[in-house]
Amino acid sequence: MRHELWYTRPAAHWEEALPLGNGRLGVMPMEERFALNEDSFWSGYPSDRNRQGAAEFFPLARDLALEGRFGACQDLVEREMLGGFTESYLPLGNLWIRHPQKGTVTEYRRALDLRQAVYREDKVMGGVRWGLTLFVSHVHQAVFLRMEAQGGPLEADISLDSPVRGRFTAGGQRITGELQAPSHVVPSYLESEEAVVYSEAPEEKGMRACLELTARGDGDIRPEGSGLCVRGGTWMELRLCARTSFAGFRRHPFLEGKDERRACREDLERAEAVSFTEAMDAHIREHRSWYDRVDLELGEDDREARDTETRVRENDPEDVSLEALLFHFGRYLLISSSRPGTECANLQGIWNQDLRAVWSCNDTLNINTEMNYWPAESTGLGEMAEPLWRMIRELAERGRETARVHYGARGTVAHHNTDLWRLANPVGETYHGFAGCAFWPLSLGWLLRHVREHDRYHRSDAFLLSFLPVYRDVVRFFLDIAVRDRDGYLTLAPAVSPENQFRMEGRNCRVSARVQMTTGILREVFMDYLEIQERLGGDEMTEEVREALGHLASCALGSRGQILEWEREYPESEREHRHISHLYELYPARMADERFREGARRSLMLRGDEGTGWSLAWKTAAWAVLGDGEHAGKLLRRQLKCVEAGSGVNLQHGGSYISLLDAHPPFQIDGNLGMTQAMVEMLVQTEGDTILLMPAVPGRWKEGSVRGFCLPGERVLDFSFRSGRVRSLRLRGKGPVTVDLGDRRLQWDGQGELVWKDEE
Repeated sequence: MRHELWYTRPAAHWEEALPLGNGRLGVMPMEERFALNEDSFWSGYPSDRNRQGAAEFFPLARDLALEGRFGACQDLVEREMLGGFTESYLPLGNLWIRHPQKGTVTEYRRALDLRQAVYREDKVMGGVRWGLTLFVSHVHQAVFLRMEAQGGPLEADISLDSPVRGRFTAGGQRITGELQAPSHVVPSYLESEEAVVYSEAPEEKGMRACLELTARGDGDIRPEGSGLCVRGGTWMELRLCARTSFAGFRRHPFLEGKDERRACREDLERAEAVSFTEAMDAHIREHRSWYDRVDLELGEDDREARDTETRVRENDPEDVSLEALLFHFGRYLLISSSRPGTECANLQGIWNQDLRAVWSCNDTLNINTEMNYWPAESTGLGEMAEPLWRMIRELAERGRETARVHYGARGTVAHHNTDLWRLANPVGETYHGFAGCAFWPLSLGWLLRHVREHDRYHRSDAFLLSFLPVYRDVVRFFLDIAVRDRDGYLTLAPAVSPENQFRMEGRNCRVSARVQMTTGILREVFMDYLEIQERLGGDEMTEEVREALGHLASCALGSRGQILEWEREYPESEREHRHISHLYELYPARMADERFREGARRSLMLRGDEGTGWSLAWKTAAWAVLGDGEHAGKLLRRQLKCVEAGSGVNLQHGGSYISLLDAHPPFQIDGNLGMTQAMVEMLVQTEGDTILLMPAVPGRWKEGSVRGFCLPGERVLDFSFRSGRVRSLRLRGKGPVTVDLGDRRLQWDGQGELVWKDEE
């Protein structure tokens, strides 16, 4: 298949642009504007957003929840127990390349080569043929751009700007930018007379950033104002570097920050020491060392000769190669937005153009950050999760104070979102409605499943041992605040099922006494903790955990056969709500017994097939785990439904922009990455020591092949299929395993490799 997204018109909106990144630097190329990002450029500085005195109200809130007085409990939580909001991920600025002599544009083509991570643009304008090549190098930590002109002189005006405070100067063939991030940015969903705050007090100043751009070419390049003027010649090249003063989540970026100017200058010196061709060759080799680990083919046909916009708009169910392209695009995005040493991929990866981005473009921990890393292990990109491991440790460190201040508890806790400064408290201040999302102390429990998942794939005692202090603190917190409800089951009250609500006494209620998701996460964390202790050596909490595990409720079924989200069958405020949090034990935890699976199937039917982009990915994975390939395939096509760029926020209906970027809407990267993993689940699953091949493949996938899929136990799998049957396979790894082909089973002793071919 062609690993390329290509178009016959420029990107009219930011969401239509094709993203490039090296994990730290991001670029979104449009017609004359190249939107820039740097992953550590956030507003704010380390500060205490905990709500002092909140712990005094926790026992009362817990009692109100246990008594069923949910409205009063919710009012108390929102009045007395919520802390400050996260800070915001910021745009760095824009590179502008304007052509003073414009003309009619013909023969336009722009394309992103996923295998090379190189963007190319070609057009004829005013009788001159223009070519542009752009990539963001991890090897040289710089943006490289080359422009060529044939049939006329190359003329361009180059400048930089930014929506944050700063100044830009030009001298020789260089532009320098010095930026100052805001001290605070009020979330976009709140009204404020002063939404973007710049304090002059040094202790309240935000982060600094530096940008350096140099130009070279065979024409005349000279400074003009704060930019550069290029006249004549046939080619020019730009190299752009950027650094911030961020020095760690506990260090003040203005008073204790790094020397961003020096770091930026050193990057630029390295970038200028190589030719454009040398830099691109090194970049492609490095990128392909990750990208080429895995391949997926779902057949080829003449649809691949059509531009990507046409294919997305038509959404032809038989265009299965577009689905394969979506799979590869997800892997490309993870490589481009998360690398060892960078920050975690946030709600938009590393790409954001808005000073007050939707939901602050932060790290949202009640599904979105976790979904970003679902495909890391299975698609050969486990190293890209290093920023996640670091964030978990840092969040656990900050969360110890939050556990004490908000709950009067030992251990550590974090809630539904965080930021660069590792905020751990429930956000919301005194605003109404935030209890339903913010007062949810389970995020570290969910995040630890990624730690255990990494261990299942690689079986590393050293890795697991490094997280044992975090496990102990998380378990200690859960045990400290756990309480028995009226039915005698252990719960964390007040309990919240993320962002959902029910009707009681004429109002929407967001808190209750017990919710299914909380029980599921507790069950998983407690079971994992006991297994880890048995493997690495027990401690004083083992018996306490074992006893607590025995007091967790099993799932309850409602009158329609569905899994109950709360402890009772309360009237739902929104039957088709986007979250399926109550099915956590089905997916991603994979702990469901047959009773739970049947209840989950009914729950998914009742929730329906609509949803935001990430919700569609979650539902697709859930249907795949249930073995329903046709329903999973239906939702995969639903994900590819075209959403127009520039449309407003929608909490019910998502899809994809023509760029294949996930449309929540707005753009969120979790839907892309989650759908990549959902497609893995459709093709291969593991249950203990059994590998299931093609457990949920839709009928339209008539033939295909997989190369390099990773499985627990450091196993690597290749296989091909045709007409619903596996035709060949190759399995490498260690340890005995059973391979279920659907119509037969293969037993392998785990020595060397298993090679099998269908002789029929």
